[in-house]
Amino acid sequence: MIGLGQELRLFLRQRLAGPTLALLAVLSAISIGAGMLEIRRQTEAIARIQPLQAAEEAAVAAWVSREGDAGNAAYYTFHATWDRPSALAFAALGQRDVAPYVLRVRALALESQIHEGESYNA
Repeated sequence: MIGLGQELRLFLRQRLAGPTLALLAVLSAISIGAGMLEIRRQTEAIARIQPLQAAEEAAVAAWVSREGDAGNAAYYTFHATWDRPSALAFAALGQRDVAPYVLRVRALALESQIHEGESYNA
């Protein structure tokens, strides 16, 4: 405990120690706030995708029932996939800002191609 007090006295003796700690606290708070805003934006986007996906599937089903070819449903239906953020994602986004967190794929795509976002994470 004596060593800790001595280290604290030596640290506080430095002229820039206080302002540096204050700057570090401000930058940390800003980065945590920005991470929380990004995670909220991603969560809201995932919530918006679900009803749109259901409407698109209903439209394709109606079109296929008129057309009469069941293969069209498998080929033309996009399936939305998403990756919900974890509880601590705000602290370390990692690849969440580069890799797509919502992706639309087709089950019978030509040559296994993936749409919307595969080029963002090479």
